[in-house]
Amino acid sequence: MKFIQQLSPKHWLLPVNLCLALFFVTQFAPENWQDFLAFSRSGLAGGDWWRLITPHFVHLSWQHLAMNSLVLVAFAGLYGSEQRLTLLLLLFLSLTVSAGLWFNNPGIERYVGFSGVLTGLMVVGAVMTFQKDKLVNLGVLLIILGKVVFEQWQKQEVITSAFAGIPTVVDAHLYGAVAGMIYCCLLKFYDHWKLNCSCS
Repeated sequence: MKFIQQLSPKHWLLPVNLCLALFFVTQFAPENWQDFLAFSRSGLAGGDWWRLITPHFVHLSWQHLAMNSLVLVAFAGLYGSEQRLTLLLLLFLSLTVSAGLWFNNPGIERYVGFSGVLTGLMVVGAVMTFQKDKLVNLGVLLIILGKVVFEQWQKQEVITSAFAGIPTVVDAHLYGAVAGMIYCCLLKFYDHWKLNCSCS
């Protein structure tokens, strides 16, 4: 019952539904449309700037889409009443993950999927609400840390997911986690600055 009560429309309904709608629209779209939206190194080099944002809302398969959708709903359930899922947050995470792939993974020509952004969302939710439920949030952060460390330990840019059976760019999860921490630091800095301004 507590889980349902946490699904506050004020905080999550519009952005989560927007994400889910984009997932399904892009999945139903013709393959050439998906290619038009995917992260493409050659496309970005040619000035296709939208590829920094749009690839995160495209998926390789319906199973891939379903997994990311479930985790997104879980994020809303865990943090919907406390942490706003804003378009600014989505934009920041999307751009940061794409920038990481562009600068640090020259061997990756094409990328799609929401898992890097999702990793960042879970980090932001856990860190920003840590004092509300330390045990749960510590567990979330440890799971993310363990997953990222395990993936990096394998020293492969792309692995096949045991759950979805699809190629996974593991560094996207690392960039998402780092982006989430940076976002939290920026929020804390902004809150501190705003407090000082109001006191002066």
